[in-house]
Amino acid sequence: MPIVFRVDVILLWFLWCAVGTGCVIFNKSLLLIFPHPLTSSFGQLLHTFTLSWISLRFIGEKKEFKFNRSHYILLLSLGLTNVLSIGCMHLSVHLLSAAYAHMVKSTMPVFVVLYSFVLGQKFPCKTYVALSMIITGVAITSHGEASFNGLGFAAAIGSTMAGAAYGFIMKEVMILTKLHEFQLLRLVSGLSLILLLPVWLIVDFRQIFLSTDDPLPNAAAAAAATTKILCLLLADGLSRYLQNSLGVMLLARLTPLGYSVGNVLKRLFSILSSLLFFATPITLLHVVGISTAMLGLLAYNVVSAALMFYRNASIFSLLSWLYSEYHNRQANFQVVGKKSKAPV
Repeated sequence: MPIVFRVDVILLWFLWCAVGTGCVIFNKSLLLIFPHPLTSSFGQLLHTFTLSWISLRFIGEKKEFKFNRSHYILLLSLGLTNVLSIGCMHLSVHLLSAAYAHMVKSTMPVFVVLYSFVLGQKFPCKTYVALSMIITGVAITSHGEASFNGLGFAAAIGSTMAGAAYGFIMKEVMILTKLHEFQLLRLVSGLSLILLLPVWLIVDFRQIFLSTDDPLPNAAAAAAATTKILCLLLADGLSRYLQNSLGVMLLARLTPLGYSVGNVLKRLFSILSSLLFFATPITLLHVVGISTAMLGLLAYNVVSAALMFYRNASIFSLLSWLYSEYHNRQANFQVVGKKSKAPV
């Protein structure tokens, strides 16, 4: 089947890249002048909850589902992994350069394969070769990264591990509940807000509203700084929600392989744009490391898509064979029945 480059898909991809890059830049710009990662995480979750609720009001599609005890455990795990993924990511962006923090996020396939391996799934050698390329690329980039920080790197890895676990649990919940995407998004973001609220009150609320250290010299400067912070919080939350929504729209228009390739290119675009925007020093190690990791990520997605296609093709062949056997048996049964009813 020939590949057709549709105009709407190309425009959606460019918009997806632009919004994703804006999300990275807004988030880092916010944390540079407002060093409170928990508040940034809280703001994103609040935007997601509010906007998904508004979207549901416009769509008007609601599915009822009765939750039992096992479902509540899954939802609690989903909310916890979501909080850890977002919170650790903002902490890593606060401590590291934006490009390097998102570079470390490219190791997510490593943890996806690790979790799948623990659950008993096996992978071809090509998958492990691709993963080794990703790990090598991140290691090379880490060696040449000026902003490298042990806590920031650990936070980025923790965010990646939690994000991979979140993906596994989300798939299970979607299969079990069959809820609309916006319903599930509202439910998870609301639960994540409840889990994050006590920590935010203890850590950031006291520092922001109860601290009297380093006050601004006059009311005008304080008002200007507050306005800038609020605008960045709004832009950060809105861009994150738009990025997720555009990703869903693209996934509906592309094959899994096409979406995977587009996602790799978007991540590369975001990393390069943040390097240029924040004038991050670029060395030869950066170029080699980023290139190696992105090639490994692309190879992993291609191998995964091919493996999925092979499995689906095998299942389709089996179903087709069973269907043809059933109809052959039905035809033979009808022929035998007609012969038995024929007059002697």
